[in-house]
Amino acid sequence: MKKQKLLYIIHGIHSGGAELAFLSALEDLEKVYDFRAIVLGRSNAVLLAAIHDSVRSRITCYPYPLPILLLYLPAIVRSIRSFSPDIMISSLWRSVVPAIWYKRINPGVRYIAILHINKFFHVADKFFTKRALRQADIVFADSEATKRFAGMHSPRGNEIQILSFLTAKRPKEMTNPPFSEKKFCFVGRLHKMKNVPLAIKAIGWLREQGIDARLDIYGRDDGDCAAVKQTIQTLGLESVVRWRGEFVPENRAAVFSKYNFYIQLSSHEGMAMSVVEAMQHGLVCFVTPVGEIPAYITDMEDGVLVDVSERTQWESTLERIKQVATDENLCAQISEKSKRAFEKRLDFSTSLIQALRESTEAGSID
Repeated sequence: MKKQKLLYIIHGIHSGGAELAFLSALEDLEKVYDFRAIVLGRSNAVLLAAIHDSVRSRITCYPYPLPILLLYLPAIVRSIRSFSPDIMISSLWRSVVPAIWYKRINPGVRYIAILHINKFFHVADKFFTKRALRQADIVFADSEATKRFAGMHSPRGNEIQILSFLTAKRPKEMTNPPFSEKKFCFVGRLHKMKNVPLAIKAIGWLREQGIDARLDIYGRDDGDCAAVKQTIQTLGLESVVRWRGEFVPENRAAVFSKYNFYIQLSSHEGMAMSVVEAMQHGLVCFVTPVGEIPAYITDMEDGVLVDVSERTQWESTLERIKQVATDENLCAQISEKSKRAFEKRLDFSTSLIQALRESTEAGSID
């Protein structure tokens, strides 16, 4: 039986949840479909190099900043027309630009827009994401929170389906430092939305309380790196708070095994895959109840929800972090429950292919 042609368009490849989900599904997509991918913008060379050769040959990269990408847009659309996909996926706002152009001139293609968060980052994101919602045949969301957000901005009343964004199953064997050690980590983009300077301040406060807390930060600069570095320097934490850059997804178990606590004080999130992965690896997570996080973390059961929405809540939040982090028995209980929280969930690749098949069958019936 002839395979359907599937095209997946995405921003440059970095260590964000959307990009890591894309990477985790590549080999399965290549087996099931006549598969191609287009990557727009600069990518992490290490992440690209880690892709298997047989799959990497199916990916076309346009590693240019946005102004130059606009000049390449006609060529990108011509390459899509040359492939003539049956199904086209766009993930993240920049990928929407060629996708909606191609959908307009080839309305027969089944166009699927994937949304990853319950807010617009900026004017361009809002402009193109709304147009994706207008033209998409179906929308995939990473969480219930994102689904509600997409529904608010979807003029067509699109069908919106939630995918599982688990990119890996829980490791069978895990080792973490004893809870007598206070080794924190954060994994994600250095963006204002992530409030990383606030997490650094929490580490500084714990140290003022006589707790030898340490923090390693993993991720790429997305506009807030200067504030992160300034906060570290201002608080004199250079020896205990470090920015480690990005890591290859295959190394996630080795990275997470170095820590026993995870801290993420975001103002907005979608599924928050870094939190999920930290939980799978048994880290005690201190996180804000935003996006989908309250749907999968029960406070003081498999994680700790903290409030940073108001300055008046900050002191009580710090005290709560201290209370939990210094109770080794409580930490062990939370850790064990967090490891099991996602055992019955499908991974992203399986969830995506299943949803694609269902949507294609529905489309053929329509």
